[in-house]
Amino acid sequence: MYVEAFATNGSAARDGHIQVGDKIVEANGQALEDIGHAEVCRIFESAEALDLVVARLAEPALEREIVVNVTFSPPQGDDFGFSIAGGKDSPLEVGDNGIYITHIVDGSVGQAAGFRFGDRLLTIDDTDLTNTTHDEAVALLKSKQGPCQIQVARLPEDQEEGEQILQIEFARKAGNGLGLMIAGGNDDPVQEDDIAVYVTGIVEGGAAGQDGRLRIGDKLLVCNGHCLNNVSHVKAVEHVQANPQGVKLTVSRLADDCV
Repeated sequence: MYVEAFATNGSAARDGHIQVGDKIVEANGQALEDIGHAEVCRIFESAEALDLVVARLAEPALEREIVVNVTFSPPQGDDFGFSIAGGKDSPLEVGDNGIYITHIVDGSVGQAAGFRFGDRLLTIDDTDLTNTTHDEAVALLKSKQGPCQIQVARLPEDQEEGEQILQIEFARKAGNGLGLMIAGGNDDPVQEDDIAVYVTGIVEGGAAGQDGRLRIGDKLLVCNGHCLNNVSHVKAVEHVQANPQGVKLTVSRLADDCV
């Protein structure tokens, strides 16, 4: 069962999560693999709301990117410790107007802030860089007199073959925690040479369990905009618990475990 089109102004179109071409695997907990078209339509039409599980082919690069927030305090002068290139007036590639970090000075404030070579700058504070020129991006950086939030897109480090990147966001239940247990970090690795942070438990009835998308074994890449690569276990817990409203996660999962 595949999504072929959306009704104009329909619920699915307004929600924005489902895409044309998605394969619908489950609806409200019921597998659709061996069900006829008429029965699937009956399930859809009789439900007050739909909780769908879909399969989607990953596209190159951009589909694997993760989005990270970097707090940057520009030093006095023009030496930020990194160089940028690109923009709509001087794209690095035809059809790509992105602003990219092309060089980082060792030991600089840019490196200390957490920037990486190849990062694509998305926003500086509330300013969208999607369709800016190179000079406009440079001028915006120079205009900042104190700490600013820079949102960047990057490919995750050490990605294994077959890994897929998923975005999962859910609200915290009133008066309760997230119902989520994690392990790992650079101070308490789950195994030698693996300092990633992993989901190790999901509490039945908790927010994560009720949402249903997070799985034991998922690797946490980003939490509420904070990169979890090479952080301590304590810092990872702080990021997970920081937002009283809920949590927004970017996770990595082996393709064999995806549906």
